[in-house]
Amino acid sequence: MTSIIKLQQAPSGSNAPQTYFEKNDFDETIWKHGYNVIIEKALKCPCKSTGGDNLSNCKNCGGTGWIFINPIQTKAVLRSQNLTTKFKDWSEINIGNVNITVRDIDKLAFMDRITVLDGESIHTQNATLRMYEGVLFAFLDYDPKCVSTVFLFKDPKEKLIHLNKTVDYTVIDSKIILDTKFIKQGQPMYDDMTISLRYIHAPQYHVVDIMRDVIVSPTAESFGNQITQMPISAQGRRAHYVLDRQNFEGNLILDNSYQKLCVEDECDKCKCLNNNL
Repeated sequence: MTSIIKLQQAPSGSNAPQTYFEKNDFDETIWKHGYNVIIEKALKCPCKSTGGDNLSNCKNCGGTGWIFINPIQTKAVLRSQNLTTKFKDWSEINIGNVNITVRDIDKLAFMDRITVLDGESIHTQNATLRMYEGVLFAFLDYDPKCVSTVFLFKDPKEKLIHLNKTVDYTVIDSKIILDTKFIKQGQPMYDDMTISLRYIHAPQYHVVDIMRDVIVSPTAESFGNQITQMPISAQGRRAHYVLDRQNFEGNLILDNSYQKLCVEDECDKCKCLNNNL
């Protein structure tokens, strides 16, 4: 049985001239003054068993429980960016917050990942070198734009060894690879070789709160008879490590991104051509 929905009467004076938000003005402001960003949609990985944890050997999420798909380069207004360093018993954790505003076409949800392409943040870390198929390398926390300083530890009673780019090491994506002169008889030159780095990288955030998830407004073109979706506002938290870190060969995590397809007359509803959901 279908319930009957009663319509309330409009108040007197509802036909008086009205003012409306201009959606295009908001969108233009975001596009003109926003940062260039890449937005990746987050999904919970279905490898999690009932009442258990995600599988540690899952090649879709790497055991983290999250997969990131369909990256889109777009614009976002970022405000109140900060970086606060906290120290736990096991490590240093960077806790930074940012307020994010995007067009409604770039809808955001919890854990979506946003990389600020034009941004530059300084990061320092220690990395332990390891051998793999004759290559001496270490993984970095982020993909560096520019590595400014690298030191190699040799002995507690000796100065650190300053390493020079191209002469002593090269950087490929998120890996630093040391020259073969640091390998002796197929093994690292020193025991437990550790390096210290300082480098610049693009800041990366995860969405942790949607402050304005749903906001619609009547349109002036339809004299208030139709509504349109307005920009979305969210809060992001600095990512202090990459959840879908690849291995040396780049085949640890499978890419589940896809091209959306749907019935032509439904495209306006789901906006599939923009891969925005």
